[in-house]
Amino acid sequence: MRLVVLGKHFLGVLALTLLPVLTQAQSLITVPRYDDADEYLPEAEKKNVDGVRLFLKQQPGEETWTAISERRVSVKVIAHIPEAAKAGVIVFPGGSGQLSMTADDRLDRSFNFSGRSRSYYWPLGLATFLVDAPSDHLDKTGMTAKFRASPEFTTDMRAVISMIRQKFDKPLHAVGHSNGAIAVATVAAMQDLPISSYTLMGPNYGSTDTVANTSYTKPVFIVENTEDTCKLSSASGIDALSKSINAPSMKVSWINGGKNILGGPCGPFSRHSFIGVEDLAIQAVAASLP
Repeated sequence: MRLVVLGKHFLGVLALTLLPVLTQAQSLITVPRYDDADEYLPEAEKKNVDGVRLFLKQQPGEETWTAISERRVSVKVIAHIPEAAKAGVIVFPGGSGQLSMTADDRLDRSFNFSGRSRSYYWPLGLATFLVDAPSDHLDKTGMTAKFRASPEFTTDMRAVISMIRQKFDKPLHAVGHSNGAIAVATVAAMQDLPISSYTLMGPNYGSTDTVANTSYTKPVFIVENTEDTCKLSSASGIDALSKSINAPSMKVSWINGGKNILGGPCGPFSRHSFIGVEDLAIQAVAASLP
C-alpha cells in the first residue's frame, strides 16, 4: 500500500513539473508556413545555364533547434557545428526571412543567399546557425523591415541567441544579407549579447534607417557586390552608408560580378544575392572576422 501511495505521489509531482512545459507548447502562437520555392525555383532552373547552386537542403550533421520566446512563439534554427569550429556565425536571411521547411522540421528548398550558401562557412572553421522567421510570421508576408526592427523581434532574438550560447561556447558573429542586415542591426542594439562582430551583406539601407542609425559597439563589416543595382541596397550608396555607421571599426569588402542573373535586381539570383560568387562572398566574411 505504501508503494502505491508513493507511486501516485511521484506521478503527481511529475505531472505538476511537466504541466507548465506542456501548456507552453500547446499555447505557442503560430501560423501556417508559406513556402515560395515553387514561385522562384522552376523559372530559375530553366535559366540556370551556368549550373549554379540554387538551394541547399539540410545536410548531414545539421540539426534543427527550436528557441521559445517570451512572446509565446517559436523560432527554428538550422545548426551545424564542424568538429574544428573556432567560431560561429548567426545567419539572418534576407527577403521575408522564412526558411523552406518540411513537415518534420528539415530544411528543404531554401533558395535565398543565406540558406544556399551556408556550407561555404564550414571548411573555414565556422559553425553556422541559420535563423528562421518566428512562428507567427511564417505566412506570405513574413517579416517586414518594420518587424525586424521591433521590440517583438528583439525579444525573439534574445531567446535565439541565448539558446545558441548554451549549446556553443565559442565566439559568435552576426551576419545578415539584404533585409537580414536589419536583423543584425537590431541584434547590435542589444549591447549585452555575446556577439563579437556584425556583418552586413548587400544591406537593405533604402527602406529603413535602422542599419545606418544603430550604434554598434563591436566591429562592423560590409560585403557588397560591385554590380548590385537593387534600389534598396545599391552599391552606389555603400560608401555613404559606411561613413554614417557608428562603430569601433568599419571595413567594406567588394565582390565583383558573378554568373548570369536569373531574375530581378533585388531577387535571390541576382548580383545583389552574389549569384555564382557566393563562395567568394562567404570567404570575404570569414576573412573579416576578428
